[in-house]
Formats: sequence, structure tokens, C-alpha cells
Amino acid sequence: MPMSRLLCILLLTLVFVVPVHAADLEWDIEVGIDDSIFPSLIIATSTMLDDDDDPDPTILGDPWGFVGVIIVAPADQAPVRVEISSGKLIGPSVWEGVLPKKGETYLVNPVLKFDYDALLAIRQPFPEVVTARVLVNGQPVAEKSKRVPVRTINDCMLGYEDDEGDFVDTSWLFAAYVNENHPVVDALLGEALKAGYVDSFAAYQKDADEVVEEIEAVYRAIQARGFKYSNITRSSGESGVVAMQHVRLIGEQVRSAQANCVEGSTLFASVFRKLEMSTFLVSVPGHMFVCVHLDEDQEETLCIETTMVGTASFENAVSEGNDQFLEALPFLISDSMNEETSEGYAIIDIDDARQSGIMPISEAL
Repeated sequence: MPMSRLLCILLLTLVFVVPVHAADLEWDIEVGIDDSIFPSLIIATSTMLDDDDDPDPTILGDPWGFVGVIIVAPADQAPVRVEISSGKLIGPSVWEGVLPKKGETYLVNPVLKFDYDALLAIRQPFPEVVTARVLVNGQPVAEKSKRVPVRTINDCMLGYEDDEGDFVDTSWLFAAYVNENHPVVDALLGEALKAGYVDSFAAYQKDADEVVEEIEAVYRAIQARGFKYSNITRSSGESGVVAMQHVRLIGEQVRSAQANCVEGSTLFASVFRKLEMSTFLVSVPGHMFVCVHLDEDQEETLCIETTMVGTASFENAVSEGNDQFLEALPFLISDSMNEETSEGYAIIDIDDARQSGIMPISEAL
């Protein structure tokens, strides 16, 4: 190749290489919701499906990313490399690509290499330092670090206030505390059989009356464990943006023989789910109970007030649960009610949650 032509190519290449200095690049670290790391939210959504038909073109990388960078594109089609890491929880995680439009602000979320075992083990909050490194055109431009609080695995986010001041309901996260795979579920079913409450568990292979007998057997097996109502809900930290509460994992419930309304509902739902019964949690203002369909066609439903397991018969707990469901039903199904009227009412269907990719939170044994 003639020297003059090679020189022209090099000059043209240099024209399209945009020199960017640290002082010129506008960017910052963006950490989750309320600048906090929520292990329960990260684990529950780690395999959640992205079903957004109209994705935001300014969000690049993982749509469910919880740590990334906000960056203003310094040029059209600017090549950028973003690396995120942290002291204990996140291994070096990289996104490489281009920022399409000069002057546009982008949220770049690498797929984060979390230490999931470490997340599951968090029972007390602590501070974590998150570090981000940015390269433009292959050249290091800047590095920043940010200290953020890490919540416990028991902190369940109920909802949060978005940038417009609207409340975003995340009560579906309760489905992550339903764990049909926990060994305690099989233990409870074995205890019910050994006690002779039923001869077998076959769920919808039986008629509705026999399914009720199985549900009662589950109730009596949990009752035999000496469960007591214990209303512990305070989370590991306060927030003006996020509503959250402490939820015991089902193994913790069984070991301590105590549960509040949410915890008891997740325990019962875990057993019903294991039996391949369709079950759902019902959230009403300040309270939760559990319901289960009695047939495959979901034509009959039974609800249980789980806080009564330590003090009342199965029949009374069902009567109370059914009454509460009928009272809540207009708020749960009516589209005509305004948000203020129906706020705090929700059905968390466990089958739907699993199909959308919400994982159960596992527990170290």
C-alpha cells in the first residue's frame, strides 16, 4: 500500500476517534432502589423474564440490573466499556458496546456476577463499597466508588416511590418467600401421614372434599409443631422511599415455631405448592392470608387465616379466611375503583410468579 494512502486512512481513523477526558465525561454510579442492595429482590428476579414489548432504548445491558452507571454519550456511536465490582458481593462484571446518540443519557447495567451464596447468608445489614470503571474508545477515563447499605435476606420490599413520586407495588416479591423445595415441607407432609390425618396426598387426583381433608391434614401438622403468632415485621433499616418488612424464611419459622400473617401464609403456600395445588397469597391493608383452589379447574377455593393455627380449629380458621376473602374481593377484582381505594389489596398467585421467573429464596440448612 502506498505511504500516502496509508497516511490518509490513519488520518480518517483519527477523525472518528473522540478523545474523552475524565473531566469531560458525565457519568455516575446508579445503585438499585434507594441506593441500597436488596438480596431478596436480586435473588427473586435473577431468572425473571423480560416481557417488555417496548423496551427503553436508553437502558443498555441487563434490564433487571440493580447496579450500573448513568452516562451521557460523548459522541455518536461512542464505544464504551463499563466494569462493576464490589468488596464482597459482586465479582468484576463488564458491559461493552456503543452509546448510540451524542448527548443522550444512558443507564448501562452489566450482568452482575453476584456471589449468591453470600447474598443468601446475609442476616444483618452492612455497608458495601461498589466500584465502577469506564473506558471510552478503549482508553480508561474514570473510576468511581460508592458506599451503599446492604439489606438482609429477610427484608421484603413491598413497594417504592419512583422518580415521579408514584408508588410502585412490588408485593409480588412475597412469592419468593414461598419455598416448595425446602426439606421442612416434606417433613411436615411425612408427619401428617404418620399421625394418620390422611392416608395419602394426591391433590387434584381426588375430589374437592378429599382435597379439603388434605389441606386440613397440613393445618394439623403445622399446628402440632406448636406454632404461635409472633408479629415481628420491622426491617433492618428505615427508608423514606421504600416500604419493606421483615419476613422469616420458612425454615426459620419452623425452628422458632412462630410466624406472623405473611410468614404463616408463605409456609402454607409452600406446602400446597409442593402438593401441586394452585395457591395464592391475598394481601389486604396491614394483613395477609392464604387461599388454595380445591380443583384443577379452579372452580372452588378455600382460604385460611393462618394466624389462628396456634389457637383455633381448622374449621374456624377457614371460616375466618373465607370471610376475609369475600370482604376483599370487590377491591381485588374491580377496575373501576380508584388507586387510593384499592391500594394495599393484591393477589400474589404463586403459579404465575413461578412462570414469570420469580425464584424461591433458598435457605442454608
